Amino acid sequence: MKSNGTRFLLIVVFLQLLILIFSFSTKAQPDYTFAKPVLLSGTDLAVGAKYRFSAVRPGVDGILTIVDMKGKMTLKELDGPSGFDEAFQPYINCEPKSKGYVEFLIEFVSAGTTKLLIQKEVPLTAIDIDGYEFPDNKLFETDGFEESSSFYIDYDMLGTSLEVKKTGNWVEAINQSAITYDGIDTVQKDVMFTAVHANVSSVRFRVGADNQSKEFMYRLRSIYFKKFIYSNSFLPKSPLLSFNGVEKSNKVNLSWTIENNNLFKSFSIEKGKSSSSFIEIGKINGVAEVSAQSNFSFADQELLTETSFYRLKMVGINGQITYSAVLVFRGKHQGSSSFKIFPSVIQGNATISVTAASSGTATLDIVDYSGRLINRRQLQLLEGTNNIVLNNTNSILSGNYLAVLKIDKTTYSQKIIKK
Repeated sequence: MKSNGTRFLLIVVFLQLLILIFSFSTKAQPDYTFAKPVLLSGTDLAVGAKYRFSAVRPGVDGILTIVDMKGKMTLKELDGPSGFDEAFQPYINCEPKSKGYVEFLIEFVSAGTTKLLIQKEVPLTAIDIDGYEFPDNKLFETDGFEESSSFYIDYDMLGTSLEVKKTGNWVEAINQSAITYDGIDTVQKDVMFTAVHANVSSVRFRVGADNQSKEFMYRLRSIYFKKFIYSNSFLPKSPLLSFNGVEKSNKVNLSWTIENNNLFKSFSIEKGKSSSSFIEIGKINGVAEVSAQSNFSFADQELLTETSFYRLKMVGINGQITYSAVLVFRGKHQGSSSFKIFPSVIQGNATISVTAASSGTATLDIVDYSGRLINRRQLQLLEGTNNIVLNNTNSILSGNYLAVLKIDKTTYSQKIIKK
């Protein structure tokens, strides 16, 4: 971010304008809008000051409180005008040889009142967590989000300029490169960090810096209330850890495993004659208690006489609906391959279909064309035709691969493409 007094050549300014125009044309629209704060109480820019942001979304105001200031960090301006108008953008004063932060609390209330309102989802993305290199030393920006009961973080794991660590109930992103990105945009994903809360009426966050130089500097920070997609997501796995099915004696039994089961209030089992038309054939409530994992199962009592498609409709505690990948089973008279991955061109999840003569363990290897092992998974198979969803393929880079399945003394293979 720019420091005061910085001068640029005309050609550099022109290039920056082109980048800025591009970033505005491609940026996502915010879920909330924070603009034109009005001081309600306390001393402006001091700890304890309260401000109202009107109409952060229809019928909802945001009341922001300056909760704390640590390590000589103070505010120069509450909400700066440059960058994104929709984002909350405080200017902080970074004293020489100081490390600290300014902490904020935002409460969501009914418009014109102080009555708290539960929000189904509140995303926050810290943008442009960069730094600055002085002649004598460096400055590294930091941002932190407080956890809530239903909370996750996301950022780009590969090529990131951030160190992300957890201290107590706070998750902090710390710049490591001290490279300055002029202006504020959403192009540089390597210096962005997202937190998403569900069913909350308030959120806490911090903006700060570690100024190791003898020089003073103020920094413009930006908290954008929107989720973003990262090419190499921090989320290594979906809450749906597995979704499998096995066909035996012309009947299909489904099973699935959920991490953080308290994120879901129900699971509907849906069945169809095609991959685009489903009806509900069963429903199971989620588990109220918080536990690391929960296992669920469902048996379809109808005989499998024709090709049938199965999927899960998962309803979150915030009302959000997501669907699993689709499992496909074919009637015995139609015949089936002993091993198949579909689709063969993988963009997200894929499904493995394998017929086992008896229950046991199989190994699935993803190798590149030079024979290098890219990914290995152990599969638990039951007697019959198994359909297993291959979740979380984010770690596999785009390219052409060979999927190799080893079961007992038999090896199967199939070419796949990862998009």
